[in-house]
Amino acid sequence: MGDTVWFSEINTSVAQVFSHNWSDAPNLGDISVIDWSTVPPVEIVISGFPCQGVSIVGKGAGIAPGTRSGLWSCMARAIEEPQPACVVIENVRGCSRPPLPDPRRGIKWTR
Repeated sequence: MGDTVWFSEINTSVAQVFSHNWSDAPNLGDISVIDWSTVPPVEIVISGFPCQGVSIVGKGAGIAPGTRSGLWSCMARAIEEPQPACVVIENVRGCSRPPLPDPRRGIKWTR
């Protein structure tokens, strides 16, 4: 069993639930502005990002900057910069169909 070291959440209600369950873990806030060089390293990152752009019921906007699913690029930085040993990403099946999210340099993908 591991410890929750930190989390990143901008939704106030969700952040309150996280803080209630993991009171020792600070909320880093908006993932798009985190300076990862100042964040304590972790062995495992567990995350997700909005699915609208990659869902079959979405409008097919993809993961480009400016789309809701474009938050992926911020999550990718949270993986690439600290280099955790393991990453778990939750999303819809559309993420496993080409084209795969980019950037993915140095990330080994497992489905």
